[in-house]
Amino acid sequence: MRSKIIILNVIFFLLCSNSYAQDNSNGSKVVRFNGIYQTSTLGKEFILKSDSTKTFKVDTSGFVGIHRFKKVKNSFDISGRPSLTIELDGTGEDQFLVLTENNIGKPLAIIINNVLYMAPIVHGAIPHGILEISGFNSVEELEKLKRLIDVIKIRTAKRELD
Repeated sequence: MRSKIIILNVIFFLLCSNSYAQDNSNGSKVVRFNGIYQTSTLGKEFILKSDSTKTFKVDTSGFVGIHRFKKVKNSFDISGRPSLTIELDGTGEDQFLVLTENNIGKPLAIIINNVLYMAPIVHGAIPHGILEISGFNSVEELEKLKRLIDVIKIRTAKRELD
């Protein structure tokens, strides 16, 4: 148990010590890259974690930040593959609806701690703020990502309290 606490503290320290912020067009702050972003031809370039030959550029004028993730849980999709279900808060739900409406036929970048995990194509607007992300190679990979999201959410909540 003690080693898990130490590892989480080390992860927390590394995440906090490497933070930076930038403004986007609507005046909100992007602290590192943690959330779901629209892709574009301009912006910061990320390499897809599962395929280093694929890169995507993200535009911070359209994103849903990780602080809008109300619930995150491990699940399985209808085919029985490991998936991550994310429920967004009210503001995140509205932002995600606009994001998906404006990006039909384009990929959205799912970036956690400056790592591009996935870039699924938007097939239609998603109105209810609940999304399921599948395509994980293993349950272990899924659990690792969920733990990372949980740590970042704690850090974000702590920052908002300070």
